[in-house]
Formats: sequence, C-alpha cells, structure tokens
Amino acid sequence: VALLAGRYTDAVLLFLALAASELFVQATKLLVARPRPPLEDARIVQTGFSFPSGHAALAAAFYGTAAYLLARGARWSALKVFVGSAAALLVVGIGISRIYLGVHYPTDVLAGWTLGVFWLAVIVLTEHVWAVRAHFHLPRLPVRLPRAVIVAVAGVLTLVSVGYLAITYADIPPPLPEAAQTTTVIAPAEVETTVETRLPHYTEGLTGRLQEPVSLVFVGTRAQLEQSFHAAGWTEAQPFGFNAVLGGISAALGQRGDPAGPVTPSFLADEPNALAFNLPVGDTFAQRHHVRIWSTSVQTSDGQPIWLATASFDQGFELAHNTWLPTHQIAPNVDTERAFVVSSLQTAGDVAQSDTIQLVPAEFGYNFDGDPFFTDGQAVLITLPTAL
Repeated sequence: VALLAGRYTDAVLLFLALAASELFVQATKLLVARPRPPLEDARIVQTGFSFPSGHAALAAAFYGTAAYLLARGARWSALKVFVGSAAALLVVGIGISRIYLGVHYPTDVLAGWTLGVFWLAVIVLTEHVWAVRAHFHLPRLPVRLPRAVIVAVAGVLTLVSVGYLAITYADIPPPLPEAAQTTTVIAPAEVETTVETRLPHYTEGLTGRLQEPVSLVFVGTRAQLEQSFHAAGWTEAQPFGFNAVLGGISAALGQRGDPAGPVTPSFLADEPNALAFNLPVGDTFAQRHHVRIWSTSVQTSDGQPIWLATASFDQGFELAHNTWLPTHQIAPNVDTERAFVVSSLQTAGDVAQSDTIQLVPAEFGYNFDGDPFFTDGQAVLITLPTAL
C-alpha cells in the first residue's frame, strides 16, 4: 500500500523493521535455546524455541513503525494519540495472546517487546540521522493512482487477511488435561516395528521445516550411549548457548579445534535433541563428524530406552542460505556419515547388534540452513552392549 501511494521511504522502513527484527529474534532463539512451555498447557502446537517471542517482537517493530509513519504525517494531535494508542493496544494484545495460547512464557513476550521497541528506535534514528529521504529515491509510477484505488486495495488486503485468520483460528481447542508423560514398554523383538510405525521419522528446523530423516536408532541407556561414543573417540557437544557459541566462534577465528563445540539444535516431534557428539577432523573447528540424538518415551521390557538420531559431516563454514548467519555446511551425502558412525562404534566394540531398516523413501532435500542432502531412506538400528 505504501508503494501504491508513492511513499517509497515508508515502504523501505517497514520492510527493514520486519527483516531486522526477524533475523535478530531467530539468532537469539538459537543462542538461548529455551524449550516451549509444556505441550499439555497449549491451545495450539508451535515448533521451535520459546525465547524471545517472535510475534511480540515483530508486532512491536512493525506496528510501532507503521504508527510512527502515520502519526508523523498527521495534522491533528488527537489523531496522533489515537494512532499511537491503537498500535500499542494491538501490540499488547498480540503479546498476551501468545501466553493465552500456551506457546510462550511471560518473559518470552516481555523480551520480544523489548527487542521490537529496540528496532523501532533504530528505524526512527535511521531516518533522522542518515536522512533516508534525501538519499533514497525510486522512480514514481507512470500514472498517479487515485486515493480511492489505494484505499480499495488496502481494504481488499485487509479482508483477505481477516478471512485467513478466521479460517486458521476458527476452532482453537481448550488446554489438554494435565497428564504426566508415560513410558511405553515393548518387547525387544518389537523395536523395529515400533520405530517404523509409532515414532517420528523426520527432523525439523527451527521454523518447523522438515529436514533429514532419522538415520540411526539406538537401544540402550544414556550412560551406555555416552560411554560407547566416548570409547570410539567422540566428544559430547556442549549444550547450545551463548557461551558455547562464543567458544565456537573463537575457535573458528583462531583456526583451533573445539571437540565439544556446540551443534545447532534440531527438533523431532517438537523436542530439541537431547544429546550431540562430535568427532573433529584435523586441528580446526571447520570440519567434523557429528550426531544429534533424541530421547523417546519408548523402552524395551528389559529397561533399554530407544533413541533416534541423525548424522552429518560438517565440511566447512558458510553463511546460511536462509538466515545469512555463519554456520557449518553439511556434506550432502548423509548416508556416508551414517555408515561412518556405525563403523566407528563397531571398531570400538560397542555394537552388540545392528540391523538396517527402510524407514522412509529415498529422497533429496534441504536442511534448515538451506544445505542440500540426499539419502536412501534407510536407518541402522544399533543395540548397545548391556555390559557397559
């Protein structure tokens, strides 16, 4: 609408408000890695991390910028007060709705508002200090559109948006009754069938986009997992957080190794990976083998939990295609890495039994960062020695 009205500077500022706050929110989510509130308290299911609230941040940045641009050109003080108050109420309402829906903690929303207001201040200062009006010009439309056309387009877009929201949120269910997660016990012979029919097969990125399928299944306790990988020379990765990321950046810039360097979290059934292991290649942080492992609520009758995992090889650094943040680039052949993990554990004598199952069809896809991968869709089921 701003473009149709010939207000090109306003359009650029609105775009910058959204883009900058979105990138900052996603980076902060990865650094803090706070899980969502318990699913039984939620009215809708939302994937990804919880802190800060992206809805609260984007609302404060976008509607705050829109209100600033509208109020700046208003002639009457009463209109300026009305625009500012309406925007503030909208931002507050959006933030409170995230708590009501059970997808954010109150502190997530407060942090989101803070980030949004920060970027609003940056946008306002950008216009004043760098004089965007004086330096940014786009060619005007060959025909000046009448105000009635602009208002009609805005009205149609508003109706489409309201209709979409009405359809999407027409039936928000009440919170589920609170219930503790129960463990499903199966016979050892039922592990393969259970993995194929009852457990999730695909991992997800921060935004819920499907990624690599599960390629490894472990049967054993957490202590057995840790001891098996340590015996094979692997190092458990630090939990993803601010200090761990700073350590990884320092190792990358200094061309030093970081065997316990963090692994970007992935999700399986809305849960981040519980464990990750690294096996560096050379003396730097650039190349490494790594495995992400998720716990499940299933265990065998002899007390052995089932774990799902993916494996990939970091072949160097890149700027992610989707976020433009520095990260590792994975090698596309994830099947080779699956075979390497199995061989590594077998060489260390930490595999009691291994079987291969066809879990998903062969496919080609992309991970959260936009890196391509291909796989035959098979998964290796590894039973760990109980004598560890």
